[in-house]
Amino acid sequence: MQHTSLRKTDAIIRWLRRVSHYAMSPLVSLVILVCSEWLHRGKLTGQVWTDNILPHLPAYLFTWLLLACVYQSLATLTRRHWIATLVTGLLGYIPCIITYYKLKLRGEPLFPWDFSQIWEAADVAGQAGLSIYPALIGAIAVLILLCVVTFFVKEPAIGWKTRLLTAVGTAGVGGLVVAVFVMSNLSTAIGIIPDMWLQDRYYRNYGVLAGFLTNIQNLKIEKPANYNKNTIQTLLDSQSQAPLVAGSYAEQIQQTAQQPNIIFVMNEAFWDVSELEEYGVEFDRELTPNLQRIKEQAAFGRLYSPSYGGGTCDVEFEALTGYSVEFLPSGSKPYQQHLTKPVFALPRFLLEQGYATQAVHCYYERFWSRNTAYPNLGFEDFVSLEDFENPERKRLADWSGGLVSDAEMARKIVELWQERDTDKPYFLHAVTMQNHTAYMPENYPDEERVKVLQAPDMSEKTLGALEDFATGVADADAMLGTLVDYFSQVDEPVILVFLG
Repeated sequence: MQHTSLRKTDAIIRWLRRVSHYAMSPLVSLVILVCSEWLHRGKLTGQVWTDNILPHLPAYLFTWLLLACVYQSLATLTRRHWIATLVTGLLGYIPCIITYYKLKLRGEPLFPWDFSQIWEAADVAGQAGLSIYPALIGAIAVLILLCVVTFFVKEPAIGWKTRLLTAVGTAGVGGLVVAVFVMSNLSTAIGIIPDMWLQDRYYRNYGVLAGFLTNIQNLKIEKPANYNKNTIQTLLDSQSQAPLVAGSYAEQIQQTAQQPNIIFVMNEAFWDVSELEEYGVEFDRELTPNLQRIKEQAAFGRLYSPSYGGGTCDVEFEALTGYSVEFLPSGSKPYQQHLTKPVFALPRFLLEQGYATQAVHCYYERFWSRNTAYPNLGFEDFVSLEDFENPERKRLADWSGGLVSDAEMARKIVELWQERDTDKPYFLHAVTMQNHTAYMPENYPDEERVKVLQAPDMSEKTLGALEDFATGVADADAMLGTLVDYFSQVDEPVILVFLG
């Protein structure tokens, strides 16, 4: 009887081991998937299940299968379930954690092309005041618990060849799952409908991993219908034949100078914040006197910016090329993903017309890959923060070491003008940095900061941010006045373009 009882016990233990062996892959991967979405959303509610997961269940089932394949291939290959748990957990967790913080900071989830923007992410994240949140603590605790439990789970003792073949086969299944996500016809077949307009909603509906993988499809830019050499030439011919409007700005410039010098200034985050006075906001000083003065004698207007709260290079790209980022994948950065070879752009056109072309930006040259993008746009020379010597800096509280002031940039522009090759017409593209987000009143000394005297229904935090921003606008206006006054005195034709 004792031997029979032992045999039964051994049989039960072997059965439990087999069950644990086969159950770990789906169970652990399911827990990791749930925790990943918890990390992404910050909280899981019944509404998440009814509004997001249930209507798009196939996407989550395929994500679950993908994680299970990763887990099983690692467990089979290493015979260590805790290693499989840890690696699968990290693969599931990390994209979701990044997405959570990126949504807080930029309103966008993690994209495949973000991995070419690691330097930018590190610099901006340092200014964002990111903090630990409850879901992060809970999900990490669950992963640690899973690793402890799976530490005691043993893989069956089989030969290394069998383990290798099994692991490869499982990984192959995972590869097929990935193919479902990255091939548009297959992802559509399981109900994943592209929603590039609102990527945060897209990730809420299909999950971070499915959203991230299906976004790989968008790295390829589709050619518009009827886009060919003949169509473009027809458009060019029709434009070139159109007469200039009598008395227009373009006609005046054509009559006075064929190759004027051009100073192109893109001022970080500039807009005329004094317009808020129409809504009851009152400042302690006039913020844009130079802008108002210049409006009386210069062409001016409003522009729609393709970027808000970051992504300065999107605005640069549109301003310098005339192309629209609307035709690029949402969240991608043309300087990094698409400007990999020389393209037609304003600086390249002017370069071919005999201009000396130069760019200056008072931040690091690698930011947004300007050091590689600018030459492809046609700039012969790029002056970056590394080339400034002890520049004046402002807004020291929020930015370590502060940001180069607009007044310093005005001095640098004049310096570059004076050092230019006078045998050629000159094109300078300048990008400022002083008024970059984020905004807090401590960035300026109390005696220097613009004060808001009246602001209906505005919180103290918003009020402080507004005072910081308005101070930067006032400094930008002073920069504009400095440049206008200087270049109006030179004895060469100069077009000064100032935009925010």
